[in-house]
Amino acid sequence: MTDHRTQLIPPAKRNSTRVERELFAQVKKICDGIVFISGMVRKTITYTAVINKEEVPNQQIVDEIPFHGIIENEDIKEGEHYTIKEAKIICNVDRREANFGGPINPQTHKHSLAFRLLEKEIIRICIQKEKEQNSFDGVRF
Repeated sequence: MTDHRTQLIPPAKRNSTRVERELFAQVKKICDGIVFISGMVRKTITYTAVINKEEVPNQQIVDEIPFHGIIENEDIKEGEHYTIKEAKIICNVDRREANFGGPINPQTHKHSLAFRLLEKEIIRICIQKEKEQNSFDGVRF
């Protein structure tokens, strides 16, 4: 799971944020009983910024959030090779704008600017053991 806060500079017009995500993951280390996974979620946040009291559409921030995890199984042995079969963000636990300020909207009676975006996501990583390969290169003597 990732749990991350992105500072929105310049601030966002309330309820204007959209997020696109890319997921990257790799097997970092294999020990007896454990495969250690390292990865990153790259988020492109697009929103309507407010600069000098003027709305500026399509402001973008790119944020990279690292994550780490382990897969445990007693059949995993050091020296074996594993590849990632699936890497997927399976759900958004929480996504909301926060740290509100700026002028009060007369219709909603709430502050009109968001200075942070809070997000929690659950990531699923599935691995597969690579088949053993012989060192035989196909040349006979």
